[in-house]
Amino acid sequence: MTLVEKNTSLGWLLYQYLRLRLSWRFHNVVIRGLQHLQNLPHDRPVIAFSNHINWWDGLMVFLLTRCVRHKNFYCIMSDEQIAQYPYLKRLGAFSIDLENPLRAAGVVRFAVRLLQKRSTLLWLFPQGEMSSPHQPLQLRTGANYLATQANGAQMLPVAFRYEFFHGDKPHALIEIGQPFSAHESSDEKIAISCLEVSQRLNDAVVSQNLEGFEEIIRPKQSAVQSFRNLWAGLSRLFPKRKLRAIVAKPESPATHSSDGSVAVEEEHATMR
Repeated sequence: MTLVEKNTSLGWLLYQYLRLRLSWRFHNVVIRGLQHLQNLPHDRPVIAFSNHINWWDGLMVFLLTRCVRHKNFYCIMSDEQIAQYPYLKRLGAFSIDLENPLRAAGVVRFAVRLLQKRSTLLWLFPQGEMSSPHQPLQLRTGANYLATQANGAQMLPVAFRYEFFHGDKPHALIEIGQPFSAHESSDEKIAISCLEVSQRLNDAVVSQNLEGFEEIIRPKQSAVQSFRNLWAGLSRLFPKRKLRAIVAKPESPATHSSDGSVAVEEEHATMR
């Protein structure tokens, strides 16, 4: 078992790196239901659970934690994922070996202790492994067990999807569902909630309609667009004539005639 080794300073640096990487990798990252995440209660722990379709899911989870600063983030991942991306331990991730019941039980006890703290936001992937979004959801029972052990916790269903609409980069889509109390939780309730948010994302993908989604990561700008934005910013700061004078090429030496007009001096004196 790999225990969590959180590092706040490193987390900030990795967040900046993650935003840059996502802007290069995806056309954009959009989310619907962000208010459900931002309005999570201060006085109760939260168990967020989602589908697991890609290794990007773990990084998207970390991205979302920056939208809810009043909660202390943790995430249960597989041993293989932690071994592949060990820096995730510094962000609040810890691993579980589902093939080893004794070690898995120790991780569950650790998770239960975390959920005794009101500030905890614990993230789970109830499927236990990655699977295609086109396959039926098959969830394990661990999420509901933790819900029964976390007194007064709130449950938050989330879904991820990565699809090409147009262009050569995929869109990353996130759907956050309506939270519900752990007192209402059951294996069936968790499965239905997970299916509902996944289905809403599927409908958006099929129709290619992103109405109601907010863009939280914008695509990386091309060099041309970056220059245009720079020019627009300079234009707002400087008057047109002054800006043109800054970027204009040096003019040839000139003299003024008696009538006020500008006459360019010849490079060589005229021969007599």
